[in-house]
Amino acid sequence: MEFTREIQGSNTYLVYQIKPQDEIDTVGLGMIINNKIEGIVSTIYNQMDRQKFLKYNISAKVELKQFFYETVNREQLLCVFASILEGLVEAEDYMLERETLLLHPDYIFVDVSTGKAALVCVPIIKQQEEQKSLETFFKEIMFSVQFNQSENGDYIAKIIGYLNRTKQISVPDFLHLIKTLQEPAPKPQQGGQTKPVIQRPVQVPKAPSPVVVNIEQPQNTVQPVAAKPPENPIQPQNTVLQKEQPQMGFEIPGGSAAPLEAETKKGKKKKEKLPKEKQKKEKPPKEKKSFPLLFGKKKKEESQESVPQPEMAFEMPQVQPVQPPENAPVAPPVTIEAGGNNRQIPIPPQSSNFGETRVLRNSNFGETEVLSNLNPDARPNPCLIRVRNQQQVTINKPVFRIGKEPNYVDYCIGDNPAVSRSHANIFRKEDGYYIEDTNSANHTYVNGEIVVSGSAVKLESGTRIRLANEEFVFQY
Repeated sequence: MEFTREIQGSNTYLVYQIKPQDEIDTVGLGMIINNKIEGIVSTIYNQMDRQKFLKYNISAKVELKQFFYETVNREQLLCVFASILEGLVEAEDYMLERETLLLHPDYIFVDVSTGKAALVCVPIIKQQEEQKSLETFFKEIMFSVQFNQSENGDYIAKIIGYLNRTKQISVPDFLHLIKTLQEPAPKPQQGGQTKPVIQRPVQVPKAPSPVVVNIEQPQNTVQPVAAKPPENPIQPQNTVLQKEQPQMGFEIPGGSAAPLEAETKKGKKKKEKLPKEKQKKEKPPKEKKSFPLLFGKKKKEESQESVPQPEMAFEMPQVQPVQPPENAPVAPPVTIEAGGNNRQIPIPPQSSNFGETRVLRNSNFGETEVLSNLNPDARPNPCLIRVRNQQQVTINKPVFRIGKEPNYVDYCIGDNPAVSRSHANIFRKEDGYYIEDTNSANHTYVNGEIVVSGSAVKLESGTRIRLANEEFVFQY
C-alpha cells in the first residue's frame, strides 16, 4: 500500500488515498473515525471532490523499525508486544477485521516516552498486499532484534518457546504470557521463613541477665582473706623497689636526678633495717648488671665486632653480562676500507631494549606503531554547534537521535519544551550525512526549508538546522 506524509500545523499525518477499486468496510470505517480505540492510531476521513483520504495522526511517534534499531531491553520489548496484543483485542471488540490491521514495522508507531505501540487500520475488505500471520510477525521481530546482553534472557527463551509450540497464536494466551513476564520477580526470602523479623525482638528481654551476674560478683569476690594483714610486712616494700628500680635506668639520660636520689635514699634506709639473710637474698635485684651490659662498653665492643668489614663488600657477586642464547644468529663481520687497509669488525648482538622503538600497546615486537591522531587520512566525526550556547555535539553513531526523551535519544535537549521527545535523526550513508524528521510537533528545518516527515535531506558542512526554535550548525 502506498502512503504519503502530510504536515498540518503541529500534526504529522500518514495519508492513504482511497482508490476507486477499493471496497471500503463501512462498519470498520465508522468505528475508527468515531471512537478512540486503545492501540489503534486515531484516524480522520477526508474527501475533496471525488478524492477520498484516510489520515492517521502519527505526531510524536516513531516507526517500530526505528524504535528497535539499536539494542532493546526487556522492558521495551514486553511493552511493545503487550500494546500490540491489546490493540488486537480492542479491534476485535470494535468489530474490526484482523486483515485490516497492518502488521508491519513501517506502519506500527511507538511513543518513545511510554513505549506503547499503535496499529494502523485500513478498512478495505480486499487489500492489494497479503497480510502476515501473527506467528510470522512476532518471530521476525524476535530474530531480528538485538537484545541487551547484560540482562537475564529468560524472557526471550519463553517467548520463542511459546511461538514454536503453537501453530496459531491465541491472542489472550499470548497476552497473558507477556503480562506475566512484565511482573517483577518476587524477592527470595532467607531460610524459607515467611516472617523472620518476628523472632528477633523476642531476644531483647535477655539483656538484663548480665546485670544480675554483675551484682552477684562483688559478693563472691569479697573474701575475708583480703582483710588480713600480710605475713611479711617488708614484702610490699621489696615489690616497690623492684618496680621502681627499672625506672632508674631509663630516667637517668633524660630525666632529673633529684627525685631518683630521694628514692634511692629511702631504699637504703629500709634496706638497713632488713636482716642480713634477707639483704643477701635481695642483692641481685639491687645490682642491675644487665644495664651496663646493654648500654655499656661491652655492648659497644660487641657491636663493633658484629659490623661487617669493608672487605666483605668486594665479595658480593658481580653482575655478569647477558649472554645471547646458543641458537641466536651471529651477524657476519663487516669489512671496512680505510686508507687502503681492510679491517673486519664484528657486530655485537643487539639487546632487546636498546636502540629500538618502544611499543605503546600489545603489537608485534619491533614494529613502529602509528598513532591514530597522527593519521593524515583519518577524518574527524561531524558535529553540531548549538547556536545559543556554542555547545559542540559530536555525532558518533550511524543513527544519531535528537530530542528531549533522555531514555531514548542520543542528544537530549531538556531545556527547550518546544523540542519533541524524538525530534529528528541524523544518519550516515555512503555519500554523506542526512537528516530526517521523526514526526515532531514543531518540525525540522534545513536552511529555512521544512523537512517533510519520512524524507531525508543531505547535510553539508556549514548547513544550518533548526529543530523547532533551536538552531544548530552542522560541521564536517
